[in-house]
Amino acid sequence: MNASVVKVVRHDDVAVIEIDNKPVNALSKSVRQGLLDALAGFADDPEVSAVVVHSGEGRFIAGADIKELAVPLEAPFLPDVIARIDALKKPVIAVIDGPALGGGLEIALACDRRIASPRSTLALPETRLGMIPGAGGTQRLPRLVGIEWAEALAATGEPVKGRQAFDIGLVDAIVEDPLRAAIAQARGASKRRLSAATVPRKPLPSTQVLPGSREPIPLLRRHSH
Repeated sequence: MNASVVKVVRHDDVAVIEIDNKPVNALSKSVRQGLLDALAGFADDPEVSAVVVHSGEGRFIAGADIKELAVPLEAPFLPDVIARIDALKKPVIAVIDGPALGGGLEIALACDRRIASPRSTLALPETRLGMIPGAGGTQRLPRLVGIEWAEALAATGEPVKGRQAFDIGLVDAIVEDPLRAAIAQARGASKRRLSAATVPRKPLPSTQVLPGSREPIPLLRRHSH
């Protein structure tokens, strides 16, 4: 494990993975490898009952490392990390205390629970750059918030803040100290893989105002026949 950017601290039977890749915890190769190594070490450890992923006060993961976009991407790839989280038999809780953008949000969606602070910001901004989220976010997001909100968020790239993220079901709780809350809840948590979930029916008004938007954004609707 790359000890400089990914660290593990034990709180009794809860393993806390801390990502420390300042300034924004970009998903560099060292972060991806560190996460894989940490998760692999917990898989068969009987002394670990749950895992918490966080990135320090005021942060989570703000997407890809832009320095890597100019060169061929090296393994491990983000989908490898997502698959490892999904396959882990122990519950994984994401602690979001800042920006969870792009691949950062996709990692949070791969976890079984998401506990955030009022300072959190969540978004899939790739579409603004002409790209599609490529690590399963387009599949997990509608299983969490419903088709209409997933379409609006993915198509516009607009962010949602902590309280609204809770209101639409994107996070499970909003608290001032999300790390402390996550550790406290981890032992009683259960696996809740979004990859195995069904899409909920969440009827919404014909328009919703996303944060950062000057006008209401129409939500795409499907008509039953």
